[in-house]
Amino acid sequence: MRLYDGIALALAATFVGGCDGSNETTATGGSGGSGGSGVGGTGATGGGGAGNFEVQVAWEKCPLDSTKTTGTDAECATVKVPSTWEDPAGPTIEIFLKRWPVVDTPSDHHVWLIQGGPGSSSVEWERRVKQMSGSFPGAQFYLQDPRGTGRSTRLGCPIQEDLGSEEGLEISLNEWPDCLEVVNSQVTLSHFTTTETAKDLGEVMKVLSGTAAKRTLLGQSYGTYLLQRWLHFYPGFATATILDSLANPGNTFTFYSERTDEVGHDYLTLCGQDPTCAARFTLPPEKAIDAAFSNAFDMNGCPGLVAAGIDRAALALDLFTLMVFAEYRSVIIPVVHRLERCNATDVDALVQFHSAFVADPLPSLEEKYFGNVLYYNIVFGEMWEASPPTPEQHLTDLSQLEFGFLDVVSDKLWQTWPKYSEPLAAVYPETTDALLLLNGTLDPQTPLSNAIGAKDHYKAEHQTFVTVPYASHGAIGGEPWSQPSPPCSIQLTLGFIDDPSAPIQDDCFSLVDTPSFEPDAATSQLFFGTTDPWGDGAPPPPAPTKESLADARQKLRNKLLVRRAPGLSAGR
Repeated sequence: MRLYDGIALALAATFVGGCDGSNETTATGGSGGSGGSGVGGTGATGGGGAGNFEVQVAWEKCPLDSTKTTGTDAECATVKVPSTWEDPAGPTIEIFLKRWPVVDTPSDHHVWLIQGGPGSSSVEWERRVKQMSGSFPGAQFYLQDPRGTGRSTRLGCPIQEDLGSEEGLEISLNEWPDCLEVVNSQVTLSHFTTTETAKDLGEVMKVLSGTAAKRTLLGQSYGTYLLQRWLHFYPGFATATILDSLANPGNTFTFYSERTDEVGHDYLTLCGQDPTCAARFTLPPEKAIDAAFSNAFDMNGCPGLVAAGIDRAALALDLFTLMVFAEYRSVIIPVVHRLERCNATDVDALVQFHSAFVADPLPSLEEKYFGNVLYYNIVFGEMWEASPPTPEQHLTDLSQLEFGFLDVVSDKLWQTWPKYSEPLAAVYPETTDALLLLNGTLDPQTPLSNAIGAKDHYKAEHQTFVTVPYASHGAIGGEPWSQPSPPCSIQLTLGFIDDPSAPIQDDCFSLVDTPSFEPDAATSQLFFGTTDPWGDGAPPPPAPTKESLADARQKLRNKLLVRRAPGLSAGR
């Protein structure tokens, strides 16, 4: 699931992006050698490669924003790499690269941004790098579509992913056999793995960043899983590596929703510790949601809601989405309150609430570039239990949850998928590289209970695990913060990049605010169609203006580009 804007705003406070011609240079190299850094605004010279393969890079001017058809503010390149690095003389695939800004003299600081997924393209970083640049003066940012996604030999099925097909861009269970037949006729599916992707990244980095004085890697979510694989093969190459919202080796997707549900209940437990929030319920809030869902959906206690087409699975997916967005998660409390009471006014408000999550019929560029086939290939090859429950058993367990994906589509697809074996899937790298690892306490996608395993492994000097209070997915800048200074997690991150050997001082977390449990009038209007989120008959606050409400709806629409399958991607 590609989820939303990540750390960029916090740090700063069909391919339509064509490349117009410019100077072309070639990077050729010997066996695994380090290459030179870019020369001038459009050149890259140097050597690198695995075995006898030569990575060649020719930059051309292009727009940073891939939704634009023209532009010269960035540089693009499409390079060939082996289909598998174990056979450098064999077939090749294409990898798409972008760098920004265009510079007249080589930058001494290269920042590589590694996206989540698995399956997301680098488009998700494009809207962030300009805002991030203020925190990285003089740096040049590098983006790369992982193999199988976007413009890097995307694994796709034109018929099954056609908007007029059974599920549009999504591929239904009925469509997967034909889709896989098409993919297998074109590529070797077992070559599209995290290990091969990590080697793509490493070999390209040798060419483009081999002589840069500072080499920073920033990965979020699945990007942290990818970078931990990368560290097996390229120890000592990065100056600073930041892993935000950790998907660790050995973690699986099989019980994704069960872990998500636990985090949702953790948030409700915090509500119970707040006297005002707790007063909304007769039971402890974490118990009230269980009772409200059971009454509404298991005992038909809210027939109006079910008649409107909203069942347990639909509402659980909506609440999961709110947990990802820290700015919206306070809406969860009035949803539970209204579901518990469920009068006619509540039903109307909850129907209005659910309508906010209806998918836009016109997919975004991020959605078009997402690699559906790659997603399942990596999940089933590396991130699934070896002996999972049957779909029928799993559905019984999921039917008791209130946050997450309450279906077994993935469980059924796993049974017939042509899976590969990955010996490093559950193996942490042994490295003394400088690492900063961060995870939020309210992260529903990479919960702290799973992420914390990295703390026990990475214990070398200059390796630090940071727990960010109350942050959701995308921990950097994710804590509630009302101080005039940048949030504590941002201060730590920027300090680490500036000097990875300096001690991490996290005293500033004492200034973190407590989470909010009540949406403001504008947010209530946005989700419920009324400025009174509770429906208790209290005089509502003044309504927001039509202009601000329209802006808020557009912002919400832009953020809720949610894939209806579990995934790991950039945060808020």
